[in-house]
Amino acid sequence: MAGHDEITIDRPDVVTSDMAVEQSRAGFNILDQIVKNPQGQISPEDVESNLGTKDSRVLITESMEIFESVLSLNENCTATIVQIEGYAVENGGTIAVTAAHCVDEYAGDELTLYGSFVNDDGAVERFTRQSSQVWVHPFHGDFNRAFDPGTVNSSADVAFIYFDEQTPPLVTPAEFVPIDVDGVVIDLAQAIETEAELGNLTVEELINKYEQGFIRDYEDLVVPSEGFSGDQVGLTADPRAMILGMNGSQTITTDADYAQGASGGPNYLGVTADDGVVEIQRNAEGQPRIFAVNSAGQGASSENPNPDEAYVTALKPEFLNTVPFLNPVYDDGAVCETQTGIINNPNGANIRYGDGEIFQTLIPDRNGPSALPWGVEVDIHSVTENYLGEQWALVTGPNGRTGYVNSDLINANEQRCSIPLNAPSP
Repeated sequence: MAGHDEITIDRPDVVTSDMAVEQSRAGFNILDQIVKNPQGQISPEDVESNLGTKDSRVLITESMEIFESVLSLNENCTATIVQIEGYAVENGGTIAVTAAHCVDEYAGDELTLYGSFVNDDGAVERFTRQSSQVWVHPFHGDFNRAFDPGTVNSSADVAFIYFDEQTPPLVTPAEFVPIDVDGVVIDLAQAIETEAELGNLTVEELINKYEQGFIRDYEDLVVPSEGFSGDQVGLTADPRAMILGMNGSQTITTDADYAQGASGGPNYLGVTADDGVVEIQRNAEGQPRIFAVNSAGQGASSENPNPDEAYVTALKPEFLNTVPFLNPVYDDGAVCETQTGIINNPNGANIRYGDGEIFQTLIPDRNGPSALPWGVEVDIHSVTENYLGEQWALVTGPNGRTGYVNSDLINANEQRCSIPLNAPSP
């Protein structure tokens, strides 16, 4: 049933001497670390490794079943087994969400998840899952001129990993909640446009004015962050992380505390109860809800290795339609082919990083130019309306580049759908 889970727990005594650190690490391999500290082993703390100058993290124990879907990825990152409302995983397999930079150097079948859970007898069972496919956000590593006259790099630091095997029965996947951060900002800007002192500003100017601090007004929005930080034994969480603002499209800044190894770890939707306890939201099926993954430290550098802010990455809902091993589930059981269309502009059409005036044309890269010539066929993943009332299609061209094109420049073909014989009755 729907509800919340408290994650405020007492911190164990932290021993920071070199001897204690060596003792705590002795005998630990990756399978030991993912047991989630059932005996409350010593937690070595190195403030030079985590974000900020104060360590805000707490240990997660195996009794906290809400976190059993959080796993170690290839021993150097974190991933979470998830389900997504309205989508089914191909062939009944398993998907996990992580950061795109965690999978950059690996082929689709070179990623291993290491996990654990407590069985019905109270014993800890460990399991692994080997990947077979990987989807990386199409904007990850792509280039645009979105917020700067020069060329800037779009991080889009999120990826899904597909596993042929099913999730262990005693592991409850988290629910991944896509969120259109751009849309939230636009809604806010439109809502305050009528304020007297701001009445002469355009919506775009309002967006620029508020995109860095708009979520500060939501004092009860807590986003507990979690991961296998390399300077800790086992899984740790920052239970009281708060959203601070934005840094470009779909990138959110928080004050979450984590270290290298926690990349790709989940950021939960949380609330603060009247008694001050931080609780994690669950859906009606009892799944904890996450909305973003850990990405990096804001402004981390050799001169400032411990920035006080963290980057986390959310995902626009329409990009789920570009994931090859996710299939939309319709209420009537219909199965639909990907819609296609033909570019109808004799001058071609440029694929954009975003929809309309806020975002700009992708520049040429190793996949070729972003311009789609007249008469070429594109896959249409979704059509959305921007704040100007324009219809923009998220498309993929023949060279694999994905982005937004004004729908007026596309002659869309009729989408073909069919209802399987074994589909449920509407």
